Amino acid sequence: MELFGSNHRKAILAGFIGTFALSVLMVLKMLSGFAPQMNPIRDLTGLAHDVAGLPRMMPIGWVLHFVIGSVVWGTVFTLLHPILGGSNRRKGVIVALLAWLLMMVGFMPMSGNGLFGFGIGPMIPVMTFVFHVVFGLVMGTAYSWLTGEE
Repeated sequence: MELFGSNHRKAILAGFIGTFALSVLMVLKMLSGFAPQMNPIRDLTGLAHDVAGLPRMMPIGWVLHFVIGSVVWGTVFTLLHPILGGSNRRKGVIVALLAWLLMMVGFMPMSGNGLFGFGIGPMIPVMTFVFHVVFGLVMGTAYSWLTGEE
């Protein structure tokens, strides 16, 4: 797959679809009242303010969330696709677990939530792991549908 080719664009769209599914889970979690301290959109908004001076507006966090999930992880999917074995769903889950690991050791500490989010609570790594697996499964499935593979 070449960057900016047809399949790369399809991977970005698949990343968007996966991010949408993840976002639905995030909103359901927020509405349920479970782990209210865990709010990656609020954290992205805060980081965008602290690092880039952007206003503290939640839509900025949502846009960043979708750009990261679509463009960044869709591109990673494109780059790793030729070297990962198995189905597109499997490839999507591998990419999603890479995203989860980077979130746990990078984003969580930068947001003041501690390594693996343990500053929030012990269930945060488990919950975010499951959410990312769903993201990867949806992204891989969407990619298969969009490309006609599998």
